[in-house]
Amino acid sequence: DASYDRLQSFGLEASAALGPLNLRSEAAYYLTGDTAGDDPKTKNNSLNWLAGFDVDLPVSQLNLNVQTTGSYILGNDDIASPLDVDYDADGDYSNDKIIVRLSDSYDHEKVIPELAALWGIERDDFILMPKCTLTMRDDMKLELSGAVFLGSSKGEFGAFVDNHFAQATFTYSF
Repeated sequence: DASYDRLQSFGLEASAALGPLNLRSEAAYYLTGDTAGDDPKTKNNSLNWLAGFDVDLPVSQLNLNVQTTGSYILGNDDIASPLDVDYDADGDYSNDKIIVRLSDSYDHEKVIPELAALWGIERDDFILMPKCTLTMRDDMKLELSGAVFLGSSKGEFGAFVDNHFAQATFTYSF
């Protein structure tokens, strides 16, 4: 059965510059139709957050961006069936990740290399994502990217451990 589950989001966000650091944070409460947490077809309410910073490093145009993001599913005491959309076999209803991105820019932003990594803390997941964007002309770009999946086979990314990939995308705007 296809159905539409209503979701209301209530949140706060803040950002500030502290010396060379650009700080940011967000917090949200997701209110769903399953306020009691006992409807296996509807997602439970949850708390969600993000906190991070970025800083320009004193080498080239190097920028380091570090963030943590997470969520906690409320009412998880009543989640007992694998048929519940929020079910976790290990009973772990929090999901925290640390995301790190290092990027640079060369030749007047015509060459932009970056390396991003994401670590899923509770599920022992890891994904490494290199990328390089080459602007050949104002209307032509070539992007080379890929992903390497590591970690536990039970995790969000570790399940793809045999699916590493590389790709090239060519864009021409006219």
